[in-house]
Amino acid sequence: MKMAPEEKAEPIGYRLSERVGGTESVRNLLSWAIDRHGAAISSPSVVLRDRRATSRESGGPGDGTDDALDSDLISVFTCVDDLSANEEVFRIPPSVYLRAESPGKWRDALESVLAEDPDLRRRHAELSERDKLSFRLLLECGDEGSHWRPYIDALPRDDPCLSSWDQESLSLLRGTPIWRSTKCFRDNLDILGEPGSDLAHFASLAASRLPSGNDRPKLRWCHQMVMSRAFGIKYGGQEENGDPLPTLVPVVDLLDHSNEAKVSWTVGEASGGSFVFRVDAAVPRGGQLFTNYGGKGNEELLRGYGFTLESNPHDFYVIELGVGGSEMRDDPTAWNLRLRLLQLLGCKKSHALTMSDPFPTALLAAATACVLPQAEVYLSLASLAEGVEAPPLGSWLRAARRRCHALRALEMLRSQIEGNLAKLTEVATIEEDEGGLHGYTSYASESRFRHLMAVHYRLGLKRILREAAARVAEVEKTFLILDSVAGSNKNDNGGGEEESDILEVDLASLGSGAAKAHKARLMVALDLPMAHFFSPDAMADPAKSLSYLCTCASLMSMKVEKLGKLGSEGLLERSDELERVRARLRDKMAHYQTPLPSAERVVRDRELALIGARRPFLSRLRKSAGHPQILKKCGLLLEKEIQRQFPQGREGFGQLREGLRVLALRSKCWDEVHGALPPWWGEPPAKRPRGEC
Repeated sequence: MKMAPEEKAEPIGYRLSERVGGTESVRNLLSWAIDRHGAAISSPSVVLRDRRATSRESGGPGDGTDDALDSDLISVFTCVDDLSANEEVFRIPPSVYLRAESPGKWRDALESVLAEDPDLRRRHAELSERDKLSFRLLLECGDEGSHWRPYIDALPRDDPCLSSWDQESLSLLRGTPIWRSTKCFRDNLDILGEPGSDLAHFASLAASRLPSGNDRPKLRWCHQMVMSRAFGIKYGGQEENGDPLPTLVPVVDLLDHSNEAKVSWTVGEASGGSFVFRVDAAVPRGGQLFTNYGGKGNEELLRGYGFTLESNPHDFYVIELGVGGSEMRDDPTAWNLRLRLLQLLGCKKSHALTMSDPFPTALLAAATACVLPQAEVYLSLASLAEGVEAPPLGSWLRAARRRCHALRALEMLRSQIEGNLAKLTEVATIEEDEGGLHGYTSYASESRFRHLMAVHYRLGLKRILREAAARVAEVEKTFLILDSVAGSNKNDNGGGEEESDILEVDLASLGSGAAKAHKARLMVALDLPMAHFFSPDAMADPAKSLSYLCTCASLMSMKVEKLGKLGSEGLLERSDELERVRARLRDKMAHYQTPLPSAERVVRDRELALIGARRPFLSRLRKSAGHPQILKKCGLLLEKEIQRQFPQGREGFGQLREGLRVLALRSKCWDEVHGALPPWWGEPPAKRPRGEC
């Protein structure tokens, strides 16, 4: 639509209904907000106009085209004069925007019901803030005389998000992370927050006390309106690190999204509690006014808002490493060590691939840590735990002892990435999707719109995986060259040195029966290993290495009753609670295939609670680790394992004898400990009495 050059916006002081385009419901909304409740379009440069929706502009709207239908008409805010940077555009008072706690008769009615029903009050308190706002909107929707009726009537009638897609439309997403989670769309309302089943169950229980009705489609609609339109706002009185509260802001939520929009909003005492929306960068005359939902990829936009963007720079593909498996089930203490190694390296089990970084070094480091032998995990942790700063990930990966494991990890990642790309191309190749983009000029039908959104989404994923596969091949070639050069150097030097021997000491032999199982659970809760490993070439501080062994041996040797006095029951309760929330997060991640900040925050809170409970317990346990009986037990166990694993002797393990002596001297019991050990303990066979190997 072209605007006459001389056209100017008129002053704000007249009735807005004479100034805006859009449907009658939108006109009624603006009249209600501005004429009756003091909302303002503060800038005279902004007007609302009708435009035809096309596929060419961010967030949906665009210029009219010949094949657009009358049904494509939408209302967009347009600048009829230049907007200056930092210029205020909208001011919306508290009586217009809607929070879960906004004053009104339905808040009072809900509070009255919750006061009378403790179970319902508890369930309401457990709802996410988005769910609370969704239920408040449901109450307002059921009231024809609601204060927010003009706003509700102006909202789109159709559910904009994936829960409304039919099976034919959903099949366009085959092979994508969203496709893997579509089975539960009809049963689970929520896309990004807490489980929708909580909201559905609460609404069902409240239906007999409040006129909300047990209307699942209406509840889904309310939920999706909140998911796709609510602003996150920090209000005065909130904790500084508190989460922004979801808020529906009429008038302003008519704005479409653009990644390029530079905008901000505030709510505070200076504005009398009003929501103030500003542009942080100038907008030229004739330009459409946008908001910015933040740096969201097409997956999050499609799940939460129902649209996608072409060539979205924030697209990502999440690679989840299959870490755990039988080790997590059969030896949870070893599994914990692997997790701790990932943490010290600054790596995670899941990594987002992007076009700007299609194959992060952290992903390769994490995958390598996942395939390392248990002994290498233990020794890597020992070197990192000595207070030495973790080396750069590239250097850590290129170390000679880890290169072969990095190559194995590269092979695993290449297979995973290429497999995911193959699944995506079963629907259409990259070339077919790129060619299909040019066949759309308008949103003339819902099916065409959905098809275009699917093409945007899956094409972004394919491009990322294609770049990732190419990058993996480059890195793999580099590591093969390094390995080849290292092999050549070994041959030039007469074959190089043999790999160092590694001694394994398993503490499982120190317990039996139910007590052993109880102690094994405690080892997991305390993040302590059952199996310990010692290498003559990786033992900078033998006393420290042995102190760790003695601490673990102390727990395995202690009576259950004494462990209880140290606080074992409370520790196990926190550990079990952490596992429950982790399992819940894993299930949700498998379903949603996208970051879940609320659920991840719950896990972090439980982790901090467990860490806090560990400290005093470990402090008491370390004191008992210096007891002569524990030191003697560890000394005899080490001697037994050295003789069993190295019958010909290994002189390098004499360091362990010195480490034990240092620990015993600290506890002032070396004479007692030394007297209980064979005089040749830790010495090679040549120095032992004949026949005493």
